[in-house]
Amino acid sequence: MREADLGEVGRDFVCDRLKGGLSLSRAALKRLDLRNGQVFTWTPPTRPPLLLDFDRGDVFGDFDARAAVLSFVRSFFSHVPSGSLWVEEPLPRRSDPFWDDPSVPRERKVAWFRGEEVYSLAFPEDEDARIAQALCSGWDYPGWGGGSFLSRGPVSARCRKQYEVEDSDVISVIDGVRYIICGAYDGMGYVVWRSAASSETSV
Repeated sequence: MREADLGEVGRDFVCDRLKGGLSLSRAALKRLDLRNGQVFTWTPPTRPPLLLDFDRGDVFGDFDARAAVLSFVRSFFSHVPSGSLWVEEPLPRRSDPFWDDPSVPRERKVAWFRGEEVYSLAFPEDEDARIAQALCSGWDYPGWGGGSFLSRGPVSARCRKQYEVEDSDVISVIDGVRYIICGAYDGMGYVVWRSAASSETSV
């Protein structure tokens, strides 16, 4: 596995995706200087020739991008034991009956809410299956805007216990963001923005 720089074209792609996202995406566009960082993707050892064609699903062949990104998140958590992963979900709404259905155990509801918005979160103590579940909540819809955010920012005990995301949580998360990961390549790969401040957590 290697990183391939995507330059300004990749940066434009990330910005376009965030414009279609939820509160975290909107806050990222306002509070982060996305020019101050690098945009890349993971590839097999030989660089594929069509990396800038983000809509194609045949760019990587048999390369397992989902395994690569799970390994990346694990590496981030090993460097940042207080970190968190936030994934914007494209389709669910807080008013969906599923969330209040008492027959569905809470552990099946990997969800936090901000108004009608739904987010999946994962933390360093979570097992790989929980992290993968959170990631897939957003990335199974590659054409949708928004992203996933790896942040050093603290998550309050109130947020963890009450599953409600307030303004202060959004600011803390975005101000601590080191990576933004966007689904691409027709669901077969990802485009990643790395903050210039993230050298201490690079994989």
